[in-house]
Amino acid sequence: MEFVRKGELWGTPAALVAHTARMLMERGWSPPAKVLDQTSMASTFEAATGERWQRMPRERLLAC
Repeated sequence: MEFVRKGELWGTPAALVAHTARMLMERGWSPPAKVLDQTSMASTFEAATGERWQRMPRERLLAC
């Protein structure tokens, strides 16, 4: 089990999603390639611009 404290939730929303996806993959989750591509692009975009990634609606991501 992985615990995260409030003070550890820094960064952008995409960075948090990328970290969570990494932890799940370490435990055997195999996401579709589209999910990994979007997570990577979102993290890169948010780190470079400081803006929130809004290019893929949640419904579309979940449909992958």
